[in-house]
Amino acid sequence: MHSRPRILGGIQKRNVHYEHDIHYVMQLCRWILKPIGIWHFVHSRSSQNKRLLPTTLIFTCISVLCFVLVPSGSYVLLREKDIYVKVKLFGPIGFCLTSAVKYCFLGARGTAIGRCIEHVEDDWRIVRHADHRNMMLKNVLVGRRLTTLCVLFLYTGGLSYHTIMPLSAKVKMNDSFTIRPLVYPGYDQFFDSQASPAYEIVFCMHCLSSVIQYTITTAACSLAAIFATHACGQVQILSTLLNDVVDGKRNDENTTVEKRLRVITMHHVRVLRFTADVEEVLREICLMELVAATLIICLLEFYCMMYSKIGSAAYEVNWYDLHGHKALDLKMIITISQYPPKLTAGKFCDLSLNTFSTVLKTSVVYLNLLRTVTE
Repeated sequence: MHSRPRILGGIQKRNVHYEHDIHYVMQLCRWILKPIGIWHFVHSRSSQNKRLLPTTLIFTCISVLCFVLVPSGSYVLLREKDIYVKVKLFGPIGFCLTSAVKYCFLGARGTAIGRCIEHVEDDWRIVRHADHRNMMLKNVLVGRRLTTLCVLFLYTGGLSYHTIMPLSAKVKMNDSFTIRPLVYPGYDQFFDSQASPAYEIVFCMHCLSSVIQYTITTAACSLAAIFATHACGQVQILSTLLNDVVDGKRNDENTTVEKRLRVITMHHVRVLRFTADVEEVLREICLMELVAATLIICLLEFYCMMYSKIGSAAYEVNWYDLHGHKALDLKMIITISQYPPKLTAGKFCDLSLNTFSTVLKTSVVYLNLLRTVTE
C-alpha cells in the first residue's frame, strides 16, 4: 500500500495491486460476454476500432435465435393441435425466448452495466487497508464459484439435451426410412428437414443456439454474482469502519470522530448508489429469470403429473365386463398410479406450484420479521 495516495483521473489509487485485482474480478465475466459481443458495449476502455467483430457476433447470435424461434414458435402456436405436445414444447421454446429477451436487455442496458463495472473498478483502486482488500477478495471468490457452477450445470445439462437426446431417440418407420427427431420442430413447412445435409445443418444450428442461450444466461448470472458479492464486500468494509468510529485506531493519521463519520457517510452513499444502479440494470433480467424458472419447474411437474392419468384411465375402462376376478388385476395399476413420480429439491420437498407459493409466502414472512427486528 502507498502511504501517500496519488490522484489520477479523479480517483485516489491506494491499492498497488488494483490491476491484478480488477483482472481477477472481471476475468470470467469478460470471457462470457466477449463471445456474444456484449463486452465491447459495456466496457468503456474497449477499442472503438474493434466494433465490427462484436457487431457481427451480435447479429449472428440474434440470427441463430430467430432460426429457432420463428419455425418452432409458429409450429406450436398455429399448427400443433395436441395440447400435451404444446405443453411439452413450451419448455425449450420458452427458455429460448426468454434468453433472447435477456440478450436484448443486456444490449439495451450496456451503458448502465458499464457504469456499474467502472464503479467496481474504482472501488478496487481506492481500497486502503489490506484486510479490506482481503474481504473483497473473499467475496470475489464466492462470485467466481457461483459463475463456475452456473456454467457447469447449464452446459452439461443443456448440451446433453440438445445432442444426446435427439441422437438417441431415432424412430425407425420401416427398413428404408428412419425419423431423426429435432429438439425444435417446424422446419418441414420450409424444407425437408429429414434429408441430408439439411438435418445435419439444422442439428448444428440447434446446438449453436443452445450454446448462445446458455452463454446469455451465464452472462446474466455472472453480472449478478459480481455486483452482489461486490456490494457485500463494501457492506463488510462499512461495518469495520463503523466499529472503528469511536477509537480511530485503523487510520494512518490522527482524525476526529467527525471526519471518520464523514468518510463512513460518503462510503455508505456510494454503496447505496451502486446498489441502485445494479437494480436498474438487472431488474428486467431477474424478472425474466423468475418467469423462466417458474415456467420450467411447473412444466416439469406437469410432465410428472401425467402419470397420475393412468389411474383414471384404468378406472374408466369397462372393467365390469371382465369375467371373474380379472378386474382385480387393474387394482395394482390404479394403486401405483396414485403415487406418481415427482421432481424434488434435494429430496426435501416436491417442486410444484403449491411449493412455489409456500416459498413465496415464507419469504415474505421472514422479510417482515427481519424488518421488524432491525427497525
